[in-house]
Amino acid sequence: MVHSRHPPVRSASPGFS
Repeated sequence: MVHSRHPPVRSASPGFS
């Protein structure tokens, strides 16, 4: 992915929706 600096919380993160 392009965002490799950030932790793996872009997928179904608690509080994203």
